[in-house]
Amino acid sequence: MSKTNDEKNITFMPDLAHVFPLPVRAVPEPWEDLASLLSRTAEQMGYKYVQWLLRPEDGAYGRRDLDVCFLLQDKTYQYLGHLLQLSEEALYKLTLHRFLLQMLAPVEMQATPSGYRERPLFPLLGSAMRKLFPSQLAARVCPRCLAEEPPCGVLYWNFGPVFSCLKHHIFLVDCCPHCQGKIPRLRSVLTHCPRCSSGDYRLAPAVNLPEQPLFLSSQAMILGHLGVEEEYLGGVPTVYGESPLHGLLSWQYFLLLKSFLNVLGPFFPNHPVLRTVAGPFIPSGRRISSTLPVSLAEWASFMLTFHTLFASWPDNFIVLLESLPAVCSSTSANAGPQHQFGKLYKEYLYKHLRDPAFAFLREAFEDYLMKHYTRGWVSPRLRPFSGKDRMEISTELTYLTLTKAMQLLGVGEPRLLALINRGVIRAHRSPIGAKGKISLWLIEKADVEALFEEWKNLLSLEAIALVHLGVSKQQVLALSKAGLLLPTSGPSIDRNLGWYYKSDEIERFKSALLQYACKAVTSASKYIPLSTSAKSIELPLIEILKEILSGHLGIFDTQREIPLFQRLVLSVSEVKRFLAERRKVERSDLNLLSARDVMETLGVGEATLRKWVRQGVLVGKRQVVNNRIQGILFQKEVVDAFRCTYVFAKEAAELLDVTSSAIYRYASIGILHPIGATKLKLFLREEVKALIPPHKLSIRQAAVLLEMSVSNLYALVEEGHIPMYDLLNVQKRNGCSIQM
Repeated sequence: MSKTNDEKNITFMPDLAHVFPLPVRAVPEPWEDLASLLSRTAEQMGYKYVQWLLRPEDGAYGRRDLDVCFLLQDKTYQYLGHLLQLSEEALYKLTLHRFLLQMLAPVEMQATPSGYRERPLFPLLGSAMRKLFPSQLAARVCPRCLAEEPPCGVLYWNFGPVFSCLKHHIFLVDCCPHCQGKIPRLRSVLTHCPRCSSGDYRLAPAVNLPEQPLFLSSQAMILGHLGVEEEYLGGVPTVYGESPLHGLLSWQYFLLLKSFLNVLGPFFPNHPVLRTVAGPFIPSGRRISSTLPVSLAEWASFMLTFHTLFASWPDNFIVLLESLPAVCSSTSANAGPQHQFGKLYKEYLYKHLRDPAFAFLREAFEDYLMKHYTRGWVSPRLRPFSGKDRMEISTELTYLTLTKAMQLLGVGEPRLLALINRGVIRAHRSPIGAKGKISLWLIEKADVEALFEEWKNLLSLEAIALVHLGVSKQQVLALSKAGLLLPTSGPSIDRNLGWYYKSDEIERFKSALLQYACKAVTSASKYIPLSTSAKSIELPLIEILKEILSGHLGIFDTQREIPLFQRLVLSVSEVKRFLAERRKVERSDLNLLSARDVMETLGVGEATLRKWVRQGVLVGKRQVVNNRIQGILFQKEVVDAFRCTYVFAKEAAELLDVTSSAIYRYASIGILHPIGATKLKLFLREEVKALIPPHKLSIRQAAVLLEMSVSNLYALVEEGHIPMYDLLNVQKRNGCSIQM
């Protein structure tokens, strides 16, 4: 059997009767560690090296192990107690075993060596426990504490998570300000570096602690769990905010701390999950491991992160769970929760932290798996659900697999993926497999259930066509294509084989159409149902509905309990009016005029218009408008040209300022030549204008110019005061003009 390190370092234990106590001895200060006391005693004895206390001149006893703060053998305690004249209790309090009762669970206590003390000792340090303490030979100091009298080391400075002096509100120092070498725990002069002999630890730069309540309270809390009195906490409270840490016993707190040191190790040095503070420099490019000592800066970042995880519980813990799969190096692309959460799942939650005090951790983890976890399917066989009813677990889960969602909705995969792409159902997609070509889908359970309930109230295309509207399925689809009736599900929406509509959408469409309907209906024989109106009006039903909704076509509501398009009717007179207006608009759009329009414009009858068409005076021909023959139509430009080319007898009389009888007289004697053999004389406009002599005024024009009546003007003409021009020696009153 191999001997312990303590046994190897003791070569011989002399008879204590022949060993004399030191004549000059230092008195232990409160919370001083054994290494500091030995250094102060050696200095008072005038020893050049503190090791001389452990190696007497006669060589009967020698100890090469300088980690005096972790003494285990009872012979060592007997020798040092006799040498320093300290009681069992006083010597025990100078070692790190003083913290044992606070740090370890009762079942982990090691039996006390027989025949000496009744105080428990730490077991041989494993890797997990070793990381809670700095290097066995390295120490930390507070520059300002060393400047006080007497200078001494503090026992809890040797505990890794304690990296500050709350008394002076500064970070501890772990290296020489001159040579940057580590500070040895056992040194001859407490204030100076034994390596370079030039470094004074009291002159090391002091870095102030950040004024963050959570950060400061984390240091006060850990000191409180170590049993440090409030007077050494610098007035910093041990509790800040709400946190499940506040209800833990000291050994439970340290067990949780030790566990999360391993959990958070992969996040170092600069993962966003970590909380950092302005202070010592964090070594870059490495993770916290069992082989490397944790630096001051890493301890500061870890402690702040650790306490932050339990603040605002469990939100920050969920952030950690979301980030763990990315930093667990052993996690493969298709690993489940048992692999993606690394040591937290495999070693701690259900093994080392199985104590009921940590139930809040397991409850938060289980709640996360059921409500927030999207990197894999949560199997009921996982540890969090061991012994629970499978149906109960499935009910509590907030995500469904692709297969479960398809089963619940009764659809195939293409349609379900279409619903996801449209945003109807929210889902999380994670590539799995070595090449990531396969994806894991986790569907929001709440969305699937809501859609399932919604689909219960959907109406099929057949039901809408037959029961609600009273038209064919093709006409319902035409309404959907025109945007008048919006479907919820269908081939082009979510790849459903059929078309489905919400009841609310059908009611909306009915209400919108009924707003344009008049309730007064007299005789059913004079009305056409809207369902058959397309054949009568020769327009698609969609066009008829658009005309109704735009107010161009009136409908009537029979108020009968029958399908909507059979209940709504059109009056025959309204249809005729609408068609006439529509054809007029159609002709207007094409610059066409009907025979009636031309007759109204020119003021002639149908017989005269027909003669003009036969004679070629006015050109008209049959036109096809919207695939319908509209009869003889005239181009508007042709009619306008006709009016510019020809004048009637009345208009000719107005141009010449004569009576209509004079115009007929001109035609009878050959001065004007009428066009065509019609009673309504038609003359060329240019021929009429040619009869107007230049520089002449008519009687009326002259009367206006002279501002007198026509009779007075005639009197002046008869008296010979104004010369007059007679067109054809006819009666002066029928055709004459005044020379200008």
